[in-house]
Amino acid sequence: MMRDGVAVVVDGKIALVNNALEHMAGGPVTGAPLDQLLRPVRTVSDGVQPQGWRRAELRTLRNAAIPVEFSRSPVHYEGKKADLYVVRDVSREVEMAEAAEICELRYTEILSVSPAAFFTLSPRGIVQDVNRAALNLLGYEINQIVKHHASVLFPKSDRGRSAGDDLISAAMGGKSVTDVEVQMVRADGTPVWVSVTTYPLKTKGDRIEAIMLMAIDINRRRVAEQRAAEERDRANLYLEVMTHDLNNINQELVFALGLLAESVELNDEAEGLLEQARWNIRRSARMIRSMHILLTLQTKPPNPEPVDISNLFMAAVETVRQDLPWKTITVNHNIPDDKFIIAGNQYVREVFFNTLHNAAVYDQSEDVSIDVHAERDQSRGIIRVVIEDRGPGVPDNLKNAVLGRTEEGARRLVGRGLGLTLVNAIMQSIDGSVWLEDRVQGQNQSGTRVVLEFREWIEKAVLPCGRRTCITFYKSDHCLFCEPSLEILLDIMETMGVPRRHLEIVNVDDPTAEPIDEDIAMLPIARICDKRVYGFFSEDEIRAAIMNLMLRPCYPE
Repeated sequence: MMRDGVAVVVDGKIALVNNALEHMAGGPVTGAPLDQLLRPVRTVSDGVQPQGWRRAELRTLRNAAIPVEFSRSPVHYEGKKADLYVVRDVSREVEMAEAAEICELRYTEILSVSPAAFFTLSPRGIVQDVNRAALNLLGYEINQIVKHHASVLFPKSDRGRSAGDDLISAAMGGKSVTDVEVQMVRADGTPVWVSVTTYPLKTKGDRIEAIMLMAIDINRRRVAEQRAAEERDRANLYLEVMTHDLNNINQELVFALGLLAESVELNDEAEGLLEQARWNIRRSARMIRSMHILLTLQTKPPNPEPVDISNLFMAAVETVRQDLPWKTITVNHNIPDDKFIIAGNQYVREVFFNTLHNAAVYDQSEDVSIDVHAERDQSRGIIRVVIEDRGPGVPDNLKNAVLGRTEEGARRLVGRGLGLTLVNAIMQSIDGSVWLEDRVQGQNQSGTRVVLEFREWIEKAVLPCGRRTCITFYKSDHCLFCEPSLEILLDIMETMGVPRRHLEIVNVDDPTAEPIDEDIAMLPIARICDKRVYGFFSEDEIRAAIMNLMLRPCYPE
C-alpha cells in the first residue's frame, strides 16, 4: 500500500486523489481547493524547484494540522495542464527533531552548570567549545581557548609532545580513555593535575566528527599525595640512617661485652646478666634488620632467583642454636641437598630463621623439638614446607594478626616482635604464601604449624619463536598511557590465568635495554605472541590477543 498521498490539481482544485491522501485528510477532498488543504502552498516563483520537497501544513476536515512535505510536478490530465502533488506525512520526523532539540538544549544546560570541565574538540584537536567549569579550571577567557589546538593546554614533554597529543591520537583511533591523570597548564602558566576522560563522537557512518574531553580537578589530592610521598621518603631515609648507625652501635656493644666476658672473671649471677644483655642486644639488632628488610621490600624489592632451600635452612637452624645457647634445640627434617629449588631472593634465610626462632623462644621447655616436613606439589608448581612446634600456640583470633603487624588493626599487638610479619612480607615478595594452623587441630595450646608455600623455580625454556617470553611490554618513563595500559594487561592476564612469568617488561629509556624494531612514538607496545597492540589498550583487543596466545600449541603452561 502506498503511504504517500497523491493528488492531481487542475485550476487550483483537486481533481483526483488516492486513498492515502484522503486518509490523511480524514475524508473525501475531491473538488476542494488545494489552498484549503495545504497551507502555505509555495510556488515556483518562491525560488524552490518544482521537483523539490517543501514543508507545509495539511489541514484535515476536522481542522487538525499535520506537518507534511510535498513535491509538485507538471502533468496533463484529461487534455488539460495540471499539477501532480505527492504529499508525505512527516509527523514522526518532526517529533523526533523537536525531541532531539530539547535533548540538545538540556545537554547544553547540563554541561554549562557541570562542575567537571568539558572541552569539545574537532577531529584535528581544535577546541570548538568549552563550558564554564573549563574556563574556571584553567583561568582562560573563552576566546583564548576556542579555535586553538588542545595541545597548548598541556605541558610539553622532553620529546616535544604533550599529553593532549596522545589523548587526541587515541580518540582519533576510536579509543576512549578513562581517568588518566595528567597535568594541564593554567593561563598563568602554573600546572594543575586533572583526571582526563576522552571519547570520540561518531556519526552513523562511524566517522569521527568530534572529540569530547572531560577534566576533573584533582590537584589538591595529587599535591597532598606528593607531599606524603616526600615525607615518607624522608622518614625512610631517617630510618635507614638510624638502622645503619644502631647496627654499628650494637656491634660495638657485643664486641665490648665479649671482651669483658673473656678478660674478667665473673660469678654465675654476673655471667647470667651479661649473657642476657648480649642476647637483648642481638634481639635489638634483629629488630633493626627486620625493619631494614621491610623497608627494602617496600621500596626496592629484589628480583626472584633460583635458591636451594637446603643450605639456607641449615644455616638458619645453626644461627638459632647459637642465639639460644641455654636451650637444646632438636630439628627433625627431611630437606636434602639440591632437591628443592625455589624462586626466592637473598632474604629466604630470614623466613626459616624467624619461624624457627619463634618456635624455640616461645617453647617454655629447655629441650625444644621442632618437626619440619618439605614436599613438592607438582600439580601447582610449589614447594611446601611445614614447621611444627610444641609451644603455647597462637589463638585463632591472632593467627592472621601476627602475620601483619604493620597493618591497621594489628598494630596494637604487644610482644612477638616483627618475626612472622617479616616472614609474611618476604613470602609475598617472592609470590609465595604463609599461614598458621594448630599443630593439633582444634587445640591451639598444643603448638603451632607454620605452612610455607614457595613457588618452584622453573627454568624458562627457549620458545620456538626465539623470544624469551610470550608477552613483551615496552614502556617509557615519558609515556602517558604506559602505566594504565600495563594495569589493563596485568588484570586481564590474572583473570585469564596467564602466569606473570610469561611477561617481560622493557623500559626503552634504560640504556641497558635491548633496542627494539618498533616505532617508539607508538608506546606503549605489547607484543603478545605474533600480535602487536599499540597506544592505550582496550580490554577487548588485549583479551583477544591473549586468547590467541593460549590457543597456540607452543604456549607454555
